[in-house]
Amino acid sequence: MGFWDSDKLKMWDKKGGLFIMFSHRFKILGIIISLLSAASFFLVNNYELALKDIFTSLCGNFFLLGFLIIILSKEKYEDERTSQLRLKALSFSFVMTILNILIVPLILLLFQLFMGQESLQWDGNWGSFLTILTLQLYYLICFYRLKQDL
Repeated sequence: MGFWDSDKLKMWDKKGGLFIMFSHRFKILGIIISLLSAASFFLVNNYELALKDIFTSLCGNFFLLGFLIIILSKEKYEDERTSQLRLKALSFSFVMTILNILIVPLILLLFQLFMGQESLQWDGNWGSFLTILTLQLYYLICFYRLKQDL
C-alpha cells in the first residue's frame, strides 16, 4: 500500500514514534551550527561576493538545520510527560504558523495600500525560510515554557 499503510504506521508507533530522536548532547551541536551559520550570514552580507545569493541561502538552510537538530534532541531526562509536551508544542506551533501564513500577507498588503510603501516580499526563498523559522521558534518557545510550568 505504500508509506501510509496502517500496519506500517502501527509498527512505527510501537517502536516509539515516527521521528528519530538524537541524544541530548546533540543540542550543543545544533546551537553551534545555528550560531556559526548566523555569523556567516552577517559576514557574507557585508562583502561583495559573486555567489552571495547561494551563500546566503546556504547560511539560512544551516541555521534551520541547527534548530531542527535542537528540536529533535532528547532532553537529559526524557519521559512520557516530555512526549506529551512535545506533541502540545508541535500542535500549537503548527496552528500559529498557519495563522502567520494567512495574516502576514494581509498585513503587508495593508502597508502597501495605506502607507504607500513598496511591496514587501513574503514569497520565494525568504517566505519559506521565515515560515519554517517561525514554526521552529514557536515550537521551541512553547515546549520550554510548558516544561518550565511542570
